[in-house]
Amino acid sequence: YHHILEKYYKEESGFNEDKLRKLIVEEENLGNFDDLSFLKKVSVLNSQIILEKFIKKDLEAQEKYGFKPTYFEKSFATYINGLKVVGRIDRIDARGDEEVLMDYKRSSVRIKKEIEDLKSFQMPLYAISRRKLGKKISMANYGSIKKAEISTVIKNSDILPKDDRGR
Repeated sequence: YHHILEKYYKEESGFNEDKLRKLIVEEENLGNFDDLSFLKKVSVLNSQIILEKFIKKDLEAQEKYGFKPTYFEKSFATYINGLKVVGRIDRIDARGDEEVLMDYKRSSVRIKKEIEDLKSFQMPLYAISRRKLGKKISMANYGSIKKAEISTVIKNSDILPKDDRGR
């Protein structure tokens, strides 16, 4: 789903059902949707339903703070205490020099407690690499595509207001 989401966000700023279906068919090299077998159509429509729920949830979050998807599959390399760390960030949403980091997961997402308990280092490493480039990290999220959930694991309250729960 990564490539479909990348293409979608590069071309659309709102929700477009027809565009989403077209991208799914293209990604799977299926030709024309109308010419597909019944089972292939069901498969495409199932993917469309999953992605539609996620995209709508994601668009709500983007609109809330005004960040827009800007970079996709952004590679990085940084040194931390002499150790070279390399990786790729699924998506970076930008608003000037402020950024929201997004890592897509097919189903379950990491939670903030895993970072606090030193069980997950992915997002902190992403944030360190971007800060070293002078970027201000506003937030870091995991997006569960199948569950249509976005889990915020890092939120910079110096940049973003606290939410209704005081976080």
